[in-house]
Amino acid sequence: MKNDLTNLLSNTTEFKTLKNNFGSKLDTQLSVGLSISQRSFIVANLYEEVSGKILLLTYNWQRATQIYEELLRLLSEEDILLFPQLEILPHEQIESDITVKIQRLTVLEKLRSSEDFIVIAPIQALLRNLVPKDLFDNYHFEIDINSSIDLGQLSSQLTEQGYERVSMVSNKGEYSIRGGILDIYPLTRDNPVRIELFGDEVESIREFDLATQRSIKELKTVSIPPSTETLLPSKFLQNGIVELKELLIQEKDRLLANDKEEEAKELEVKVKADIEKIKEGIIFTGIEQYLVSFYKEMSTLIDYFQDGYLIFDAPNRMRSKAFNIMDDINELKLSLLNQGSILSNYDQNFTTYEELLTEIYTYSKLYLNENQKAKGLKVDYNLELSLKKTPVFRGQINQFIDEIKKFRGREYQIIITLSTASKCKRLVTGLKEEGLPAFYVENITNQIKPGNIVVTTGALQEGLICTEPKFVLFTESDLFAQTQRKKKRKIKAYDQGVKISSFEELDVGDYVVHENHGIGKYLGVKTLEVQGHNKDYLLIRYADEDKLYVPTDQIDLIQKYVGMDGSQPKLYSLGSNDWSRIKRRVEESVQEMA
Repeated sequence: MKNDLTNLLSNTTEFKTLKNNFGSKLDTQLSVGLSISQRSFIVANLYEEVSGKILLLTYNWQRATQIYEELLRLLSEEDILLFPQLEILPHEQIESDITVKIQRLTVLEKLRSSEDFIVIAPIQALLRNLVPKDLFDNYHFEIDINSSIDLGQLSSQLTEQGYERVSMVSNKGEYSIRGGILDIYPLTRDNPVRIELFGDEVESIREFDLATQRSIKELKTVSIPPSTETLLPSKFLQNGIVELKELLIQEKDRLLANDKEEEAKELEVKVKADIEKIKEGIIFTGIEQYLVSFYKEMSTLIDYFQDGYLIFDAPNRMRSKAFNIMDDINELKLSLLNQGSILSNYDQNFTTYEELLTEIYTYSKLYLNENQKAKGLKVDYNLELSLKKTPVFRGQINQFIDEIKKFRGREYQIIITLSTASKCKRLVTGLKEEGLPAFYVENITNQIKPGNIVVTTGALQEGLICTEPKFVLFTESDLFAQTQRKKKRKIKAYDQGVKISSFEELDVGDYVVHENHGIGKYLGVKTLEVQGHNKDYLLIRYADEDKLYVPTDQIDLIQKYVGMDGSQPKLYSLGSNDWSRIKRRVEESVQEMA
């Protein structure tokens, strides 16, 4: 908890009803405005009041990240996780983004714990099936001090979990064995772990620095989760391969019956080659399309979630998005089948929106809607929360003071949040000079007396007014509107990038800034053949020779780097937290200049 702003709603009649409905498993529709700040404020208040995990679903990735950023202003970072969708389709022979892998595996790993937290996911992430939950759970193991392990057996297990054996660990997802020393770097850890054995007995477990090889801290136990979502135990191979061969025969016969001899031949060559790789235990790009043949039943994120609460942000938009996605998938399936590129069970990699609604029937659900009925959803209770936006003053402090006096006259609790303690104290001094009872507090721990003005640190993007109970929350953006404009610029450009509208504006060798991954070097446009389809990608090289393929239709995520002094910039590493930390520091600097 960054500041205890999340208890302000707890005394409202509507919020008490909402909380009781959650406990009684009643599905509630709450009519609220479109403001992400207001919705995030409600979610944060609810999270603090109920016991359990919360899965918040929304209509796309951009909206999910906006909600995440807003919740970070109210809750601690460990309380909120993002679960992104896979951009690569099951049949596409393209390596998934390492950052996406890490984010997804971190969520799946943490969902096994008893901790309470919020997971934010776009609907796309729930439509794509996952490996069975019980299989994922079985691919975890713990290593404790003084426990006994067989390194040969452990090596085989790590390989099945998706880890790559190397001579020396240098990247996430790798492990090495040298004598009685096991080094392993799980995707979900910030640093690798060194396990030293005396014979078969674990003598020490230490987290160590990759660059210096020096120990950071000792551990009593370490959890080793899978390094991939693509888990294919050897015991499942025989039945799965039999099914693949049967599906191949069926699809060949269908193609031949439609005079598609060349397509039938290409499909046979491809599937037989893939089956041989599977027999040899090789995990390859595109293997995901076959997983449905190896498991009796796939899972969704809901299965991993199990207990807790569901919140739908803008459910009508989410429903529309889900239907559009599945329409596209069905259209793609027909095209790929006619080209001899896939087998007929391809669509079993996905779950429809209607199937999801059936799966979540027993969960407590909250629908945050825009004053309209949620389509296709059963609602037990309708609520309307009386929240309004605060005025924006654009630096007109006199107008701001006049507004405060009006709220005091109506006996409102008044809270003002600014980005730093020094700003808070300066504002308190100014308000007191106007004869207003203003106080600076580090944390709001007590009930605020009506008419009093409490100034504290916080960074909610937009303020809000609640009429029952009476409180008003002003933010720095309300006072200085330019803060918001600068803040939007910083995430996109790192203040050293210029927007481009086409990849033709880039030359090979240019440095570029990716919104999510930071600075890399542009190596040109590469055409990749994906199951008979040619698609253009921007190839960007990062540190350690990491490569990122960005579809050309996602050019809005890229900016051309323009350094201030002409020097070459530092390349970022895919999967590291460096770029996130840089963005956060830039945001804080922008707020300081407001």
